[in-house]
Amino acid sequence: MVEHRFILKNSEILRNKPHSFSFGLFSFVTFYRSYSRLKHDGSNENWFDVVLRVTEGIFSIKKNYILKHGLKWNEDEMQRFALDFTTAMYDKKWLPSGRGLWIMEIDYIFERGSAALYNCAAVYTSDLADATK
Repeated sequence: MVEHRFILKNSEILRNKPHSFSFGLFSFVTFYRSYSRLKHDGSNENWFDVVLRVTEGIFSIKKNYILKHGLKWNEDEMQRFALDFTTAMYDKKWLPSGRGLWIMEIDYIFERGSAALYNCAAVYTSDLADATK
């Protein structure tokens, strides 16, 4: 359970910054179909909203872990880092996995854990076949 939430200050400088979806209408439709969530007012999140939601989710998990384990949390340093992190994500210099875009910072994750963020795994079964003999 995430008890310590992170709220990014000064994020509004990105709200009206222009951006484009790389593959035109296809990217636009995919984004709104798969990653944009409904806001409390009933409208869909735009790119800025998703970037902010994901950033605050990631940094909330980080903050919670650090404080839970008695480590040092420097709010000013994390605010600066998070703004750089958010700006780079907004400019699509890096992106989380699709599942990260889809469900990060949703109460489900904070209340039940991060299993919904888990994307895939591989298991070698050849060793299992030998173990049954």
